[in-house]
Amino acid sequence: MTTERQIAANRQNAQRSTGPVTQAGKSLSRRNSQTHGLSSTTLMLIDGEDPELLSELQQALIAKFSPQDVLETYLVELLAGTIWRLKRASSFEAVLIEWKKHKQRMEDNDPRRKALLDIVNGKVGELDPIDEKNRVLGRALESALIHGDPLEKLSRHEAHLARQAERLFDRLNKLKSERSAAAA
Repeated sequence: MTTERQIAANRQNAQRSTGPVTQAGKSLSRRNSQTHGLSSTTLMLIDGEDPELLSELQQALIAKFSPQDVLETYLVELLAGTIWRLKRASSFEAVLIEWKKHKQRMEDNDPRRKALLDIVNGKVGELDPIDEKNRVLGRALESALIHGDPLEKLSRHEAHLARQAERLFDRLNKLKSERSAAAA
């Protein structure tokens, strides 16, 4: 049972905890729960993604579908976000495979296992380096997808995104055809 003293201490501590104050701090804290961004409702760029490329993708889709109303514009924006996430998933897959290879090399070079591996496979070479960005992203992806096989989970996300992109593409083409038929 919580004592009066603990309750008072909790209230006092709560007065000091006001959250981020600066705009930079608020911007950073809104990404606290982001893991991989493949299933988020709002498209957020992650470190290393180029906003110019996203803008080019959006402009290309706008040029292709020529949205005429709010619904069509919304569907084009959804399609751009879905395609972007699909591209993200394929790059994540490559990073995750590199991370797994790096981890395996680390384990293979573990002195406790090295003697056994030397006997079984011959001498093990130097540990291949992995760049810092991919090492950090690989660890983050692995922890985000920790339960079960991370590559299998990533594959499911990718399949879902591909189906979603196909449905959006079909819907936009149907709306465009209906618009053309109505104009004729």
